[in-house]
Amino acid sequence: MYRENVIEELEADTQGFTTVNKLHEKIWKEFGEIDKESMKVYQLWLLEQGSKTCDKYMQIFKKTARESGYNSRFLIEKFK
Repeated sequence: MYRENVIEELEADTQGFTTVNKLHEKIWKEFGEIDKESMKVYQLWLLEQGSKTCDKYMQIFKKTARESGYNSRFLIEKFK
């Protein structure tokens, strides 16, 4: 039901989600905060080096990865 409502709102452009983050924020507001492990997985998906130094990026990645519950194989692929 929620999925259909969101799709209808998106098609009618009443939500105005300009980024995936805004969509996720809406979902969290509707259904409550997700567990810490799931949040870390989400943060891993969004993590980009951007203007961070390699060392800084590695620190953030390692800290987030430790708390994600993901195995080494996935983490190696994600880091690449």
